[in-house]
Amino acid sequence: MTWYTRDKYYQYVDLSNLKNIKLDHTNLPNKVVYTSEDVYRIHKKSTEYPLTRKEYSIILKELASLIFDLLTEGYQINLPFNMGKLKIKSKKLSFLKNDNGHVLGPVNWKKTNELWEKSKKDKENKTLIYYTNEHSEYMTYRVSWLKSGIKVKNSIFYHFSFTKTMKTKLSKLLKKGWTI
Repeated sequence: MTWYTRDKYYQYVDLSNLKNIKLDHTNLPNKVVYTSEDVYRIHKKSTEYPLTRKEYSIILKELASLIFDLLTEGYQINLPFNMGKLKIKSKKLSFLKNDNGHVLGPVNWKKTNELWEKSKKDKENKTLIYYTNEHSEYMTYRVSWLKSGIKVKNSIFYHFSFTKTMKTKLSKLLKKGWTI
């Protein structure tokens, strides 16, 4: 099977043999957030011929780029080991007030703070300036990890998020007129 994207050509990789890989998770440091450096240390200890840190980093960046390209082209990615699915979701911004009288839109804190420095009245009234996303027709986008059917304990504590680079790329795409 082959995957095509705008400017890249990807071969399908059979991940079924990954189920036979055994990782010694006891080597993980006792942390809340694990970085690629932590996973690289495990790779280095568990392999007879480990990759260099630079090779490992290149592979991770290429994988992240592949995932980003596929998501922005509308693909839903099924993760191996029954770990769920990734996709980009969109939602129209609503500037209606909730029961407490607060608007649940994204606040532009930079412009709000500038307004509060200029006007003490607005600061006392706690006037907020919101992002309207007019360039994307009032839509907001995020990556969603669908965890239905996932076979991992305490999966609600796991989180997937784009890197800052990927968020910037998505922002540039949106400003050029990209939609799902």
